[in-house]
Amino acid sequence: MNRLLHGKMNRTHFFPFTVLLVSLLFFGAVIYNVDYLMIQKEKLRARNEATVFASSVNRTVLQAASSVYALAALVHNGNGRVDRFYELAPGLLSYYRGINTLVLLPDGVVSHIYPLDENENALGHDQFTDPARNEIARLTLDSASMTITDPVQLIQGGFASIARLPVFLEDERGDDCFWGFTSCTILFPDVLEPSGVEHLASSGLRYVLWRKGDDGRPVVIHSTVNGDAKRILSEGVVTGLDILNAEWFLSALPEGGWGNLPLVLLLSFGGLALSVQLALVARLVAGIRDSEEKYRLLAENVKDVIWMVSLPDFKFLYISPSVEELSGYSVEETMNMRLDEYLEPESLDHVKKLYGESLCRFRKGEIPEEGRVMEVRHRRKDGSSVWLGVRSSYILNDDGEPVGILGISRDMTEI
Repeated sequence: MNRLLHGKMNRTHFFPFTVLLVSLLFFGAVIYNVDYLMIQKEKLRARNEATVFASSVNRTVLQAASSVYALAALVHNGNGRVDRFYELAPGLLSYYRGINTLVLLPDGVVSHIYPLDENENALGHDQFTDPARNEIARLTLDSASMTITDPVQLIQGGFASIARLPVFLEDERGDDCFWGFTSCTILFPDVLEPSGVEHLASSGLRYVLWRKGDDGRPVVIHSTVNGDAKRILSEGVVTGLDILNAEWFLSALPEGGWGNLPLVLLLSFGGLALSVQLALVARLVAGIRDSEEKYRLLAENVKDVIWMVSLPDFKFLYISPSVEELSGYSVEETMNMRLDEYLEPESLDHVKKLYGESLCRFRKGEIPEEGRVMEVRHRRKDGSSVWLGVRSSYILNDDGEPVGILGISRDMTEI
């Protein structure tokens, strides 16, 4: 019996621990999924906003680069001569925002450049003989369309891209003949201002505009963060910008990163508190069950018969298994027996008289004598009888009315 009780106590301690562990796992899974869904929602929002602004950046850069078409129109109108270049260039420069130089390159050689004061040394520069520019010049000529170089960092700060457009004029036979290039320099971040990309910051997003370097590593063109942009590049959502022959990217990341850390911490503490509460309730329930089990074991293993009957019909509500050893009747048989079936006639009259008088005194407000022992003769299944010492007390309802009797019967021959 001691080993049995010890096993029950071990299970009593194990049950709350199991509840705590399962609760922690459950709330952990819930919090993880809530955080995951929140992050996915944030990423979707960031990707949508970045896509909108990426399209705006694409449009703004192409609009600035289209200044080379205006120069090409001047070349066509003058049939290869642009006598009013320096007169018209300031107006073009102010109209096309984000550019700072306009260049004419007949046969790929710089002949006109505005502003001249800052770029006079570039006059006479041949694109086809310059190793650094020969490849893009050939690509532009062969494609017969505008090209944009990847932004390169300037000594004075910032980045710049070069837009080139090959210009073809009809010769005397009506064939297209390569005249040269028109070109402009696009400044970053100046050219981005009309795109409204800076408004990403007002929606809580930081961004990095970048391209892939020759070694495959990101080269930052412009960023809203001062200094290191590695976190945005590694964690942010990425949107591609295909601007003619150039491929750029826009990465965006919320100011505080993905997820809502304060909310996750709050949910975690709440989940922990609920888990502990559930474990305490489980411990209480286990303790009650353990107590019930111990009392049941005691009732099943003691020789005294513990019983409970209802009033006024004296029907059994409970009787301990020891009744079988005492009377020969099983628990099931005893539960279905009437009072006159298990008490000898003289004891039956004595019990009815005693409890009848006691109930009358109780209803008059007199306090009944608790725990008094009376002797009754109990009829056994084999026909014999045994004298029992009975100690009993009333069971009261919420109104203080007797609704039953709780008692213990002991074989007087063993005392």
